[in-house]
Amino acid sequence: MRKYVQPRLALSNAFGNALVLCVLVGAAACGDSDGSTNTTGIPDECNPLGGEGCLKPWPSATYLTVDDTSATGFRVDLPVAAMPTNIDDRPVDPGWLNRWDGFSPSGPMLVSFPGGVSTDGLPPHTDPDASLAPTSPIVLLDMDRGERVPFFAEIDQNTIEVTRRDLIIRPLARLKEKTRYAVAITRGVKAADGSELSRSPGFAALVEGAEFGHPRFGAIKERWPAIESALAAAGVDTNDLVLAWDFVTASDEFLRSDLTTMRAQALPAIGDTGANLSFTITSTEPNLPTTYKRYLGTFESPDFLTAGETDASVLRRGDDGLPKMDGMRDARFAAIIPRCIEDTERYPLPRPTIVFGHGLFGSSEEYLSDGFVIDIANEFCFVIVAGDFIGLSSRQLQLAPLAVNDMNRGPQISEKLGQAIIDFIALEHAVRGPMASDPAFQVDGQAVIDPTNVHYLGGSLGGIMGNTLLAYDPYFTKGVLAVPGGVWSMLFERSAAWSALLGAAQGSYTDPALYQLVVAFLGMAMEPFDPITTAAHVTKDPLFGQPAKEVLLWYTLGDCLVTNITTEMIVREMGLTVLAPTVKEPWNTPIAEGPLQSGVTIYDEHPTPLPPDTNVPPIDDNGTHSGANRNGAVLRQVEQFLLFDQIVPTCMQGDEIVACDCNPDGGGVCD
Repeated sequence: MRKYVQPRLALSNAFGNALVLCVLVGAAACGDSDGSTNTTGIPDECNPLGGEGCLKPWPSATYLTVDDTSATGFRVDLPVAAMPTNIDDRPVDPGWLNRWDGFSPSGPMLVSFPGGVSTDGLPPHTDPDASLAPTSPIVLLDMDRGERVPFFAEIDQNTIEVTRRDLIIRPLARLKEKTRYAVAITRGVKAADGSELSRSPGFAALVEGAEFGHPRFGAIKERWPAIESALAAAGVDTNDLVLAWDFVTASDEFLRSDLTTMRAQALPAIGDTGANLSFTITSTEPNLPTTYKRYLGTFESPDFLTAGETDASVLRRGDDGLPKMDGMRDARFAAIIPRCIEDTERYPLPRPTIVFGHGLFGSSEEYLSDGFVIDIANEFCFVIVAGDFIGLSSRQLQLAPLAVNDMNRGPQISEKLGQAIIDFIALEHAVRGPMASDPAFQVDGQAVIDPTNVHYLGGSLGGIMGNTLLAYDPYFTKGVLAVPGGVWSMLFERSAAWSALLGAAQGSYTDPALYQLVVAFLGMAMEPFDPITTAAHVTKDPLFGQPAKEVLLWYTLGDCLVTNITTEMIVREMGLTVLAPTVKEPWNTPIAEGPLQSGVTIYDEHPTPLPPDTNVPPIDDNGTHSGANRNGAVLRQVEQFLLFDQIVPTCMQGDEIVACDCNPDGGGVCD
């Protein structure tokens, strides 16, 4: 019998929950959930199918309880004694996770085996079709539809001990909501030393139809025939299985409930064209040679936070668990009026206006002098009004290491991002209303903001969260998303920004069996506000009956801050087309010549070094993440999209349209 890691808290008996689950799902028999003594050596709270870290394999239906009031019919039911505990003996409180009505549709599946797992033969992210092939050693199966799902598998390279590294299975397409999935590990997966993997005693008993003296085993046993049958229909022989389990994904109704509720309360408080809002200019900043005015200020926004922007602040919730508005808050903005507005013959007033979203741990104020933003404003005479994505702004820089040190603080980051989405919706209304009519945004008595021509542009974090904003905002019709991504559970570790947080996370959760679970929980905290949750409803099938949005998106190969893997997942989920000619043809993504209404341009600046091909975060930024924004081709494409309603190729070699290969030796095609 393998040794299991005991939680540091006193163990609580989960027999009652397991029994309730068995009864409510109509199980004919509940196996060992009859009150008999646990004879397995596996704590009652832990998954009897085996795996260090108690909760693994993760996620598992063994941690679901029936709830007829939820959209899925289930509710997550994680006992506190099973939760990861940090170096300060503080367990992750499962309360916020137990609000979920299923598990993450985009998060990882985690499993451990004694002796570790070999990387040999695992389907890589570079070949999604390998995961769909009959020969794949791992199968991720939509049990409701009998379909295999694309994924890639990797071994956690952030854990030093080879024998304790998790096998991580990451979907390459967002899983369907309210759906039952099976995960199968076959004998094609080998131990780290190349030997055969062994079945856990619990799984061996499951396959053999034997009893196993654990209170959670009976419910698993009742689910097993359906899992075995679905896998067999997909060509997976039970005799070839090392481990298999199932889980149910959360509903979109739940995942979108926070922002949907907030939006419904916020819009009447904001008023049509921001009629109920006011703003204050707190300072007029010194001008640059290319600017006419630069302002810092605040504007009113519906308040859903318990304590403003303080670290401990989260969303205020009512008795129903949903966010509850309480008055208004002062959110921050920065504005740039370019000097070109004085040339009214060339640039008639009023001017198109951009609401701008900043990068990771930035702020609106810091972008008042940003070269890319200034170029956008001056070259095309756009007015820029920037907001703050609180939660991941420069004012929360100190919160990030605290959150990875204690995962209970994860919602202190993610729920502020929910407030930030409301702030940007309010800012967009304020721009079209009170700002557009205010003397501070006039020249010689003429308004400089055109309220009928207000669009969104965001880069990096602003590209990520801007995608979510476009799904919920009722007015924006166009959005520019520069070097964006999503799927935070995958994005974290593959970002150079994580290299500064990795030590804090592993220094606090010192057991290697817990680290990947902690990363997965942080991803779940972000998921209600993650663009992967709403990306399918931006350019098509819009939410709330609002207009579909037109989107220009670009990214660069070898990005060290936002991995190309997540960007391409977002692109596929949005249903975007890659503009031809292109330096890369992403998997399962249409490619077409322009002009396009919405689309993607890919740049290759040949950066060095390229990011690792594993989940180890890059130590340094190779520069291409922000460097691409300096390309003249980018600015020309923004102009064509925002002013002329088309996405066209702007990388040229002489008079010839070429792919955006920005190698300086290639003739400056991106200049």
